[in-house]
Amino acid sequence: MKWVLLGAVLLVVFVILEGKRQEKKYGRSRGGNLMRAGLLDFQRHLEPERKVEILLERRERTVDLESGDEPTKTGREAIREGGDMSATNARLARRWFEEVWNDRRDATVEELMHSDAVGHMEGMEIKGPSEFLSARATLLQAFPDLRVEVDGIVAEGDDVVVRWSAKGTHRGEGLGFAASRKSAEFRGMSWLHFRNGRIVEGWDAWNQGRLLQDLQSP
Repeated sequence: MKWVLLGAVLLVVFVILEGKRQEKKYGRSRGGNLMRAGLLDFQRHLEPERKVEILLERRERTVDLESGDEPTKTGREAIREGGDMSATNARLARRWFEEVWNDRRDATVEELMHSDAVGHMEGMEIKGPSEFLSARATLLQAFPDLRVEVDGIVAEGDDVVVRWSAKGTHRGEGLGFAASRKSAEFRGMSWLHFRNGRIVEGWDAWNQGRLLQDLQSP
């Protein structure tokens, strides 16, 4: 019995000393108290595979903190939270409307649109950035002050649907008839399919016929 008690005392002393070592190395917040910190490390001695796993996790967190980044999420965590792909593509879609249409940045078209991308636009089919830029120039010639607002975005993986509204003044002949000087507002939806961060196919749906009718009416 005496030897059992002595062994227990030695074990407690070992745990406390280990806790002090952990406190000195990592700070008080690591274990909450000396006994708990010592027990945690003692358990790791009994479970070498778990110890290696914890050390790897600690190393990853240290790298993230030193680089200033948020701790990296595991693949399972990303899936549980809906994944990062949808959010990334939603941001790219918003950039497309803000930079390509409102800021008129041709470089963004080249950046975000694949060279073989296909666009199913109202009244025409286009392929690649050059044909898109030509179609955009036609619309901007008719509406030099065109502004597009993103009203809503739904994203799932590589597919993003954007609900948008646009307004401008008909001041040019880009639509094939004389400028009416009328203010116009129209809205529609665009479905964009991404692959590796670039648009590879897109579909536009809006009432172009009604717009043309209103602009040509007396």
